[in-house]
Amino acid sequence: MTLSLSDDKSRSPGPPAGRSEEPPGGGSRKVTIVIPNFNGLRHLPRCLESLESTVGVDYEIVVADNGSSDGSVEWLRENHPGVEVLDFGENRGFSGALMIAVRRSSRPLVCFLNQDTEVRPDWLVNLVRALESDRSIAAVSATLLYMHDPEIVNFAGGRMTGTGYGYQDRLGWPSAALKGSPELEDTLFPSGAAMLISRRLLLEVGGLDEELRPAYHEDVDLGWRLWIMGYRVVVSRKAVVLHYEGGGAGPRPGSVRIAKLGFRHSIRCSLKNYEPKRALYALGALAASQILCRVPPPVSGSAGRRTPLFNPWAVPALAVRILAAGETLAEALLWNLSRIGDTLRQRRFIQGRRRRSDEELFERGLIRRRPWFPFQADHASVGSLPFDQLFPLNELYPAEDSAVGRLTGGWGPVFEREGRRARTLMYHARCRLRVEPGAAGRLEVLVSLTDPADRGAVRVVCNREASGWAELGGVDPATVGCDVKSGAGGELEVEIVADASGYSRRRPGWWCAVYKIEFIPARPAGKSEREQAGVSVIIPTYNRRSYLRDCLAALAEQNLLPREVIVVDDGSTDGTPEFLAGYSDRASPPFAFKYARQSNSGPAAARNRGLDLAEGELIVFLGDDMMAAPDWLENHVNAHRERGFSCAVCGFTDWDRSRCSISPLLEFVNLHGYQFNFGSFRPGRETPFTGFYTSNLSLPAYFLSKHRFHEWFRKAAFEDIELGYRLCSRGMRIVYEPGCVVRHCHPMTAADFCRRQRALGEILFEMLERFPEMRIFFPLPYLGGLNPRRLIEVSLLASSRLLAALDDRKVRLPEKVYSLWLHAQAMAGVRAARRRRLNEGGRPAGDNL
Repeated sequence: MTLSLSDDKSRSPGPPAGRSEEPPGGGSRKVTIVIPNFNGLRHLPRCLESLESTVGVDYEIVVADNGSSDGSVEWLRENHPGVEVLDFGENRGFSGALMIAVRRSSRPLVCFLNQDTEVRPDWLVNLVRALESDRSIAAVSATLLYMHDPEIVNFAGGRMTGTGYGYQDRLGWPSAALKGSPELEDTLFPSGAAMLISRRLLLEVGGLDEELRPAYHEDVDLGWRLWIMGYRVVVSRKAVVLHYEGGGAGPRPGSVRIAKLGFRHSIRCSLKNYEPKRALYALGALAASQILCRVPPPVSGSAGRRTPLFNPWAVPALAVRILAAGETLAEALLWNLSRIGDTLRQRRFIQGRRRRSDEELFERGLIRRRPWFPFQADHASVGSLPFDQLFPLNELYPAEDSAVGRLTGGWGPVFEREGRRARTLMYHARCRLRVEPGAAGRLEVLVSLTDPADRGAVRVVCNREASGWAELGGVDPATVGCDVKSGAGGELEVEIVADASGYSRRRPGWWCAVYKIEFIPARPAGKSEREQAGVSVIIPTYNRRSYLRDCLAALAEQNLLPREVIVVDDGSTDGTPEFLAGYSDRASPPFAFKYARQSNSGPAAARNRGLDLAEGELIVFLGDDMMAAPDWLENHVNAHRERGFSCAVCGFTDWDRSRCSISPLLEFVNLHGYQFNFGSFRPGRETPFTGFYTSNLSLPAYFLSKHRFHEWFRKAAFEDIELGYRLCSRGMRIVYEPGCVVRHCHPMTAADFCRRQRALGEILFEMLERFPEMRIFFPLPYLGGLNPRRLIEVSLLASSRLLAALDDRKVRLPEKVYSLWLHAQAMAGVRAARRRRLNEGGRPAGDNL
């Protein structure tokens, strides 16, 4: 970055009591609203339409476009000719785009506004009034609420940890908790999503740091700098803006890439802004946090076996872990070292104008003395879907993945005691259930305290009418309930209000946890209809005639026979069509047999074809190379009967050890997520959506009545995971039942599996371009340049033949080596797909960061 001001102290800004002798711009309310944009066409119409209602201020709108490829620039010029568009043709980063627009502006005030926002008519005039109210105020931020749920706080002020990490204060709290707070409240930094500042002052203090590319911490750095130089930064409670969040930078906060950006940028900000001793402490704490938080204890394997000290692999395994853990640290240090000259120049500029000490900022509570984040509400739990998109289900487990689409704010982190998971709440949490329309019954909420020393009460309100409450003492779960009746659409809007008058801890908010929310109908529906409707088993197949024959034979020997078995041939050329055409006459199976054939279109299309033919109310997906145990289907059906046919059931898939040579690598991939992830699943408990394994899975047909597999997937990779994500986000649970056993007959070597991983990497890259909402769950590292992780990947790829040879000889390597090796193979596939896209002349959507 090039500073707008030299290092001459005589030109430093005035004292905090007098930025100038008159309000910003001499009392003028002329504002330039700058909207940075990158592929934000889906947000811009709503944002600009809401801006048209802005009153009380003379403003102009400038859109700074960072090389969008979604038609944003063309749409703006055609539909909003009055909006000035700065088309850079490349990504200048958040700060770079804003500062170019600021330097071009001639108006005294500039307002930064994200593209994924919606404003209220008086938002801007309230920001201007706040700025004019006190000459010591340098910048004003709006209060941000979530767009999908305006009763939940997105930004009510910002603070910072002692290590230089900025965080949003009261993130995820109910907006009602802000009542009674001052109209203007001090904040360490304004939110870059909606803030107002004097153009002249912004340039005088050095502007936004344009080296913090592509984004993150630029607003923290600016606010920190303003406080150091003697000014105040405040957040206005009257200026309210709705924020989508995640619409401006691609993935939602929480991805690995964003965490790395925040880490490297916090180092630069600490070097610039802290006093010498505090800067050294912050850097040391940052480095220690990366190493200590990433290096696990000496425990390996899914059963938690401790690594023995005499294990010859223990030392190299730990070394590999430390090397991998230090990747983020090394990358951040190299990035900062390459810019150390500019950082030190800015440090001289800032420290030469210092008017407040670090200690004063600590005393004001703007910076925490502790180096870690305080507990915050889990903003991942406020991604609720529209009510009509939810499945009608009577149960909700707030700590599980299936609840995310039904939680509507006020929830905290997950809490676990004695193997039971619950989600804490922030005083006033809300959620929704969808049940049968007009159904009468009882709503019961299972809650407990998180600390036996606490005392308090919990009140449950449903549809703003019925309510019940109970006093809590001790840590044993208690039930709070009330009699309710669902609305015309089956809606149950549930509020859980905690009274913390007996709360004994210093840290507020997390003393209560909710395990389960259940609607018990007055007249429960019988299960007989679904049981009598029977089971449809769907098997897609492609060129596996010998395995398919054994698969069907195993189905004929089941203790509980299916109603029908549907085999869809996906264009086989190995004699499978002839085998299936005469199967019924030749084998006389003890179930109805249906056969369909299609041109080679992939397993997703084949399963959809099977669903079109299915008549059963319970659908079971099975792989064509899976040999079911005699009690396999019986255990699936019993698992559904126990749970009222309200979830999906995932069974256990083991290797067919009589036909396949199982190497240590193949044992590893079955347990740790590279083929299956059974090592982390708990019997009878819910799994994440990534456990939607259609090689051995059953679920009621009504879950699939409106949701099918995306036929874009032409190979067996991620098509089931993507569908599982859609179903779980609408409330469906996936429960793991290890008694539903099938044997996987798929001979494979380590070299074969590595080729599979590369193919998966290519499909993963294409999937994340087509379904960007999945990026938070499958974050990709930075794909450009050379970094420590890339060096590890190159080393492991070069050693693949050696590692494969060791695996063929049954030499067991550390699990971390397998994990890094397979990750390197998948990333090789990702890079290959990215190169192919670039060679085709396109810019991958995944390059938005």
